[in-house]
Amino acid sequence: MGDSKVPSKQLYQRLRLHTDYLSEFLRELRKESFGDALDKYFKLGSNLNQRDTIAVRKMVSGMLKLLYPDGDFSKEEVREVLTFALEMRRRVKAA
Repeated sequence: MGDSKVPSKQLYQRLRLHTDYLSEFLRELRKESFGDALDKYFKLGSNLNQRDTIAVRKMVSGMLKLLYPDGDFSKEEVREVLTFALEMRRRVKAA
């Protein structure tokens, strides 16, 4: 059982490769914006000021990128992300 262990150096090299790949993937996603998905299905109300609107749009865009990096999401999926983003913004303002 002890003979099947992966040597530490090899394990760290594998981990580094995965980390490098993930960081490159996330860096490339920064170039994309999914904020338009919000406009496609919903309109934010006038009860949000400009700062709130910007924050919610950025949260929605970021979460959609992480959850649906291929850009394929439904109206219901955007609604779930928007609901979460609005709740998070409400909590920030309440704190």
